[in-house]
Amino acid sequence: MANTNPGPAVTGSANSMLTAQAVNTQTNSNPVESNALRVLAVGRAINVNSTGDVGTLPVLNASRWNVQAVVYSNMGNNAGTSVALGVYPGPLQTGTTVVSPQILSGIQAYGGVTVAYRATVVNVTYAGVSQTLYVNCQTTAGTACTIDVFVLGYDLS
Repeated sequence: MANTNPGPAVTGSANSMLTAQAVNTQTNSNPVESNALRVLAVGRAINVNSTGDVGTLPVLNASRWNVQAVVYSNMGNNAGTSVALGVYPGPLQTGTTVVSPQILSGIQAYGGVTVAYRATVVNVTYAGVSQTLYVNCQTTAGTACTIDVFVLGYDLS
């Protein structure tokens, strides 16, 4: 009969990451890299040539979260001086604002100088529970253009 004992009990959450560093769980109930700053939501190739909610980003494996950074990247063409994006926990700019609409000044297309733009998070103390984040476009690119959105923060669940 095979040994079915998985080993000693460990303390952590479902979102803990495996590391190769020894941890004494007798004194540290939260192992290394457990609940670290991580990607909470990702949106790839979001079309920013229309206004309103242009992207829905499912929150990845967190029932309660706190956003610390939002990064826009991989703009399809040089439209950063005209595109204004915001991030919200509810559709049509409802709920506590994560990122208010900001023009992505300086962001360039792949061959340009700046390839990423870090937006200012409005309320870094907000603990959200919505399972979807909405990217809202206030002003458009004026031409076919896509962008990637990365939401980073803490899993508080």
